[in-house]
Amino acid sequence: MKIKDMKGKDIQFNYMVEALNFMTKNGYEFIQAYTSIEEEQSIYHYLLKKKN
Repeated sequence: MKIKDMKGKDIQFNYMVEALNFMTKNGYEFIQAYTSIEEEQSIYHYLLKKKN
């Protein structure tokens, strides 16, 4: 998934915490994070909820 700014330009984050901070500032609430493993690779999942 890619996140774009108001001008349609892709936003790149160096760390996941930067992306979470961006989403929080833009009206989302962090719910949960968890890891799953597929084909011997860890996959990180972050659940967010749009604030009302």
